[in-house]
Amino acid sequence: MMGRVRARFRVTRWAAVALMAAVALAGAPAAGASGRAPVVRVARVAGLGPVLVSGSGLTLYAYEPDHARRTTCLGYCARLWPPLLLPAGARQPVGGAGVERRLLGILRRPDGALQVTYAGWPLYRWQGDQQPGQALGQADEMGLWDAVGPAGHPVVG
Repeated sequence: MMGRVRARFRVTRWAAVALMAAVALAGAPAAGASGRAPVVRVARVAGLGPVLVSGSGLTLYAYEPDHARRTTCLGYCARLWPPLLLPAGARQPVGGAGVERRLLGILRRPDGALQVTYAGWPLYRWQGDQQPGQALGQADEMGLWDAVGPAGHPVVG
């Protein structure tokens, strides 16, 4: 008798946990849950001219040590400079206005995530840029970070 009560309690407890998880997931959209690919487009940024930006208009950067078409900004670096990632379910990034679509690509990061690239450069955002038109990360960290121009080269300026 006691064994059946314990088994029923275990099943009920797991059902409650599953229900709470489903409610939590339904209320908060997970990044990439929609499978929509990130958009990369070109916009003018004061002092730099035309540069790559995310779909929300935030400046996209290249990191000089990544010149070998590999990502080297990991851990703490990636918290300050979030990589532009392809969400689960998306196959390729989307090229918006001014972007040469043939230059868009992806690479697999050491953690398994897929990072968007442009002309082989892994793309990042700067956590200090909070609105479109900002490029507060330009030439940051001893000049190792630069916005990326539409031709696929870092914009030095």
